[in-house]
Amino acid sequence: MKRSRGRVRSVGVMLGMLLPVVGCGGERDDSCTIEQHADGSSTLRCPDGSEAALGEGAGQPTCTSTDNEDGSTTIACGGTEVVVSAGAACTASDNPDGTHTISCGQTAVTVADGAAGTSCSLRDNQNGTSTLSCTDGTEFVLSQPESCTVQSAGGSSTLACGNVLVALPKAASCGSYEGDLVVQTSLDLALFRLAGCTAIEGSLVIQGTNIVNAAGLEGLTSVGGDVVITQNPRLQAISGLEALAEVGGGVVIDGNPELIDLPEFASLEQIAGQLVISENDSLEALSGFEQLVSLGVGGLTVSQNESLHSVAGFGSLASVNGGVTISQNPALKTLDGFARLGEVAGALTIASHDALESLTAFDALVAVGGELVIAENDLLAALAGFSVLASAGGGLSIVDNAALASIASFDQLAQIAGALSIVSNPELAQIQGFASLSSVTGLALASNAALQQIAGFASLIEVEEELVVANNPSLLAISGFGSLGTVGGLVVADNAALLDITGFVGPDEILEDLTIAGNGALPTCQAEALLARIDAADVQGTSTIAGNDDATTCL
Repeated sequence: MKRSRGRVRSVGVMLGMLLPVVGCGGERDDSCTIEQHADGSSTLRCPDGSEAALGEGAGQPTCTSTDNEDGSTTIACGGTEVVVSAGAACTASDNPDGTHTISCGQTAVTVADGAAGTSCSLRDNQNGTSTLSCTDGTEFVLSQPESCTVQSAGGSSTLACGNVLVALPKAASCGSYEGDLVVQTSLDLALFRLAGCTAIEGSLVIQGTNIVNAAGLEGLTSVGGDVVITQNPRLQAISGLEALAEVGGGVVIDGNPELIDLPEFASLEQIAGQLVISENDSLEALSGFEQLVSLGVGGLTVSQNESLHSVAGFGSLASVNGGVTISQNPALKTLDGFARLGEVAGALTIASHDALESLTAFDALVAVGGELVIAENDLLAALAGFSVLASAGGGLSIVDNAALASIASFDQLAQIAGALSIVSNPELAQIQGFASLSSVTGLALASNAALQQIAGFASLIEVEEELVVANNPSLLAISGFGSLGTVGGLVVADNAALLDITGFVGPDEILEDLTIAGNGALPTCQAEALLARIDAADVQGTSTIAGNDDATTCL
């Protein structure tokens, strides 16, 4: 197995010598047998004519296994060698003395408990096999060990890789694993578990493997770097992370198309970096982070999970020192799992969902440091769930939500340090719910086909840049701007049904241009009256009144 920095790291486990023993566990007619002799020696005989004279078990020399690069393997015990034929299938069986017999074709060897303190490592042979090597000289070649587990009993452990079993006495805890743990097969996880490590100084990386069930991380309490579980095409489940309490970097679970459930991070309260859950096509529910209180720089991303229908696993999350992006999850119907989230330092984006019907997840959210974006959610009919939001540092965009009919959830929002854009929501009939908003960088209310009334901006005092009301073909009246003082510019344009703009009691001053144009049903006299109230001298740019209804008179 390849390790980081181009070197093989040892995992503190103990492995016994490879000793030929009787047969193949009774599973094959062509099994090898051992004839015991009076002097304590024995002879291994196989039906193909192979024989090997063996010494007494207690004094048996160390055995090694060598890949012959022709598909066969040579097992050498002292001066005796036995060749395991190419393509031989290996099976294993338990022996009464606690050892295990590994039978490969017509050759059988046993694996027995070794001396305490033996250190073993795994080397990828780049040919579909891996070699397990120990400091006592023991080696054994394992063919494609994609599915390995460790079974512990009576103080010792057995490493099981398919039909091959290796008896391994339980080692003392290794404490901290140096560098990165890069997992390529289940055997890597099995050896890590056997070593008893509780911490990884670097990152935990499970990437590009054929593992189906990633187990073996029980007891792991901290990872100094990142936890990366990505691009594993067969991975269905990850277990053993219940004790993980600290991650010094981020957590990325990405590109695992068969992953059904997320790990249970039962002890994880803080992630110093980002949390990314994306492109896991079989993942249906997002859970497992119920104890998570805070997220670091990089924030939270939940995106492109084809089957995800519920996000309800962040009930303790109070702050995110970065952004939150929940996007492109086509099956997502409800978003209600952030009951305690009070602050998002970066942007908050909820976008591009085909099935999202309800958005009630953010009732505790007070501040968003970046832009708040709610866009392209085709079935979202009502916008609620932001009842205590007081500030949005980068703007608020409510754009391209095909079914959105009402906005009534921003009554505590006092300041937007950016633009408020409510644009291209074809079913939106009225705009209200901004009763506390006093200042905004820019304001655009445009291209909302069903919009008939604009109200709800009674506290708005200042728009630093332009206030634009344009291309709303059903808009009849503009009201609710009774406190407006200064605007950077004012545009009321191309609202075909607009009849009444008397709701613009202000503004007192326009720092740039005033444009009231292309509103075919709006009496020109109303536009002229607005300009008169402002006083032409307080419009510092150009005043344009054109393309309105010149025939209708005002009382």
